[in-house]
Amino acid sequence: MSGYRDGVPIELIWWSRAHAEAAVDAIFAGDASASADALANGIALRTSGLLAQWQERLRHYPDELAAARIEEAALTWGGFAPAGLLTLIRPGERLALVERLVDDASRVVRIVFALNRVWQPTQKRLADRAATLTHKPERLAERIEEALTEPDPRRAVIVMTALQAETAALAPDGPNIVRARKWLSDALKILAQG
Repeated sequence: MSGYRDGVPIELIWWSRAHAEAAVDAIFAGDASASADALANGIALRTSGLLAQWQERLRHYPDELAAARIEEAALTWGGFAPAGLLTLIRPGERLALVERLVDDASRVVRIVFALNRVWQPTQKRLADRAATLTHKPERLAERIEEALTEPDPRRAVIVMTALQAETAALAPDGPNIVRARKWLSDALKILAQG
């Protein structure tokens, strides 16, 4: 159930104790769901004190978890020839293009929230949620929107690839991030040859 109260979005959820405890444990085991954000920022309408305990656990975002999430998010940015991106801009490949753009946008968001040690929310209201983050590419939400709505496939991939490259540049070194930086740079050069 959801709605607004005094202009503030409200979403009501109910979880059993076992489900909530399993969800919190899964968060620290690497689950990338938006449950952490929901629990960390939730306001109990009725509680026996468990929400406060879960929120206390979620108060600290472990560095190891951030590093693992960043590395996992960068996994697909490489591993094949950068020229392979050109297959996405062929006529008739809009579904494959959009699928890749959405996946890349989700990975950018995952990295940005992990960099800031903030539990990642859902993708809704991204501009508002990202506005308070310190470490992020300029115009993060606007550029994602631009890439997803750009009618020219080549331009859409260039916009997203540039955003990915800027995001990878902000991230700490790790095997996938280091590989991604080179791969994204090479991809931008190939895409620019148009």
